[in-house]
Amino acid sequence: MNTYYDQEVQAWLRRHPGRVVTELQIAEIFSAAYGKAATVQNACNGFRKAGIIPFRRDMFTDEDFAASAITDVPLETGKVSKCHVGRAKLSYLLPLVMKHM
Repeated sequence: MNTYYDQEVQAWLRRHPGRVVTELQIAEIFSAAYGKAATVQNACNGFRKAGIIPFRRDMFTDEDFAASAITDVPLETGKVSKCHVGRAKLSYLLPLVMKHM
């Protein structure tokens, strides 16, 4: 991503001689760079590194999720909060993930 962003900044500077890149141009430049960097292969590599595909059950331990324990608050019966879902249990998610593989 850094390489593509640098290339887009250089291209923008060539198209706008004498100007500097400000926060007003960042979105335009980033969008062009992201369009080049966001490939299916990069996404697959990210999923692979995270242990999602192929699924690696041992990728994370319970200790990795310890900080999220604060959000383990039961929801009110019959109501689903859009702002607070809480930490989903792996035992619940695993069958859903495996079904789509």
